[in-house]
Amino acid sequence: MHVILSYLPENVRVEEQAFGRTARNGAQGTGQFILLVDKSIYEEMYDLNQYTNEQKQNKLENLADAIIEKEKILRDNEEAARLSELKQKNILHLEAEEELFTKFNHFKSTISKTIFKPLFNDKPEKSQQKFIDAFENILKNRWAFWLDKAKEEIDTIENFQQKLNLLNKFDSSFIENLNQLLHNSSFKDLLSKFINQPEEATHIGKVCLSENEISMAKLCFEKGIEYGDISGFSHIALAYCIITLKKKTGEDIKKQSRRELKQALCSLELIKQNLMSNLKIAELLSQSATADILQKISSKENFYQDQITGKLEVIGLQLHYLRQAVRDTVESFDFILHAKDRQNLTKEDDEKRRKII
Repeated sequence: MHVILSYLPENVRVEEQAFGRTARNGAQGTGQFILLVDKSIYEEMYDLNQYTNEQKQNKLENLADAIIEKEKILRDNEEAARLSELKQKNILHLEAEEELFTKFNHFKSTISKTIFKPLFNDKPEKSQQKFIDAFENILKNRWAFWLDKAKEEIDTIENFQQKLNLLNKFDSSFIENLNQLLHNSSFKDLLSKFINQPEEATHIGKVCLSENEISMAKLCFEKGIEYGDISGFSHIALAYCIITLKKKTGEDIKKQSRRELKQALCSLELIKQNLMSNLKIAELLSQSATADILQKISSKENFYQDQITGKLEVIGLQLHYLRQAVRDTVESFDFILHAKDRQNLTKEDDEKRRKII
């Protein structure tokens, strides 16, 4: 096989790959360049203007190999410069990320010592560290979100000044803002100003419960509800906190705790209905799929259905005990574990279910 390259590849790798096609399966082959170059450059380089046009043409043909080598050297130099520039950019990217990480770690350490730790100085050392770790994890989430937003800016850094601008931006938009936000914060301040996700509030609440800090846990779960916790956990945990705290004072806790547990019931019912819908969709897909598709997805589908069924079993049990706690009647539809089981419900049962939802 004979390979002709009518252009000069951007790098040696592509060139060698092209000419490598000539020797497939061990067979011998040949290759050549046929390039369009600026002859005037080489006429001047080799002082050919003193000759006639015919003589110049002959000499250029004799110099063809040398000209190609010159073109390749020029190409290689440009490629080396490009790689050097790319390497420099990558180094700047890595330096920027490393310096940002160093700044964040220093900031986290400072905030932990000046803000988080003083709030829990009256706690045992092990308990104190649990609270600090929990708030540090939230701080790490803030850092991760900021870094994710800055990713495009990091990737476009081309010089030292751009890197410096990004580091200054981190100081002003992240560190200074959080310093102002957290300055002289109490535990309540952290819940209202620093925490802004229901998952964060419930996580801190769980730490409080594990350390038997019921009053603090109550504040956390109230915030979890305020921030939109739809799992029902915050309502259940809040009911527990109300019962535990009120027992000490002898106050009437029945109405408050029932209200929170009923809210949890509503949340779990909604989750259950979503799971039931997903299970029904999975069943319909399996019924309408062709044999080939069914064979490909059957194992995944079964795994998915098993997951949903497992969740429904847990939720059914939770609904059962919650209804007992609020003295509601346990209905048959509390324990539906499969979409087709709904067909066995009486019309009256189904109407009750809809009213609850």
